[in-house]
Amino acid sequence: MQELNGWIGHAELRTSHLKLSVSLKKLAMKRLVWLEAQRERLHGVPAPDRGRF
Repeated sequence: MQELNGWIGHAELRTSHLKLSVSLKKLAMKRLVWLEAQRERLHGVPAPDRGRF
């Protein structure tokens, strides 16, 4: 689970702190939502509701 949390942290960094193009931010957000869904499915950690992106 620690590795998964690392990937999620990296995706959060890409979506919020880095200056990326809109398309790259959208891809990073999709990856973040997918990773959080996997963590919820595998480990029972509730994924935050991020709404539509």
